[in-house]
Amino acid sequence: MKALFLSDIHYKGLDDPNTALLLKFLDTLQKGDVLVIVGDLFDLWIGYDHVVYAEYVPVLNKFYELKNLGVRVIYVEGNHDLFLGPFFTKKLGVQVLNREGLVVIDNKKIYLHHGDGIDERGFLKKLALGFFRTKAAIVLSRLIGPNLIWKVGHKLSHTSRHYGPLVLGAKQRYRDFGKKILTENNYDYFIVGHTHIPDEYEAAPGKMYYNVGDWVRNYTYLEYQDGRFTIKKVR
Repeated sequence: MKALFLSDIHYKGLDDPNTALLLKFLDTLQKGDVLVIVGDLFDLWIGYDHVVYAEYVPVLNKFYELKNLGVRVIYVEGNHDLFLGPFFTKKLGVQVLNREGLVVIDNKKIYLHHGDGIDERGFLKKLALGFFRTKAAIVLSRLIGPNLIWKVGHKLSHTSRHYGPLVLGAKQRYRDFGKKILTENNYDYFIVGHTHIPDEYEAAPGKMYYNVGDWVRNYTYLEYQDGRFTIKKVR
């Protein structure tokens, strides 16, 4: 059994240059394996119960194939993919976590967190992040409709695609946050994304922190196999 962890792919649709690479990567999974998405697989997803975005159909079909193959899929909602809802859970058989949560893989307690909210600065940004995960935001998205959501969402997303250097000190603050979660709850691993910076840190004896990185600049992923975690490059 192996487990693959991906984060911050920011897949944009059929014209995305990473389409073939992503589908080929997912093809490496076999029966009994685990796929963990640590948020922001899609550059934009505001979920509806019975509507999916046509641009993402190749990847969604692959998720359906993985379900039928017997691959366990865990998806942590990020700040670019929200309200995955019953389509993912019921149709695709995906275990969905709202931003964070505990999972057990190979008898190891792993706390997953997309990372948004850990080190966000400014009252308005924190308020916005909080609102986008509320029931009121779900109702608002239903009223707006998927077509307008797609147009407006991509314009807003475009403004955040120019991922600048990590805010000074943020790397250490993410490590400190992970260490706190690990030591206070006696978990084995803390795995996060969002910063787009791959990182590995021994938070305490026998307790590891990992940041998965991204496919925007680093093309990294985290692999668990034969009892070991390794940060690897997909290309």
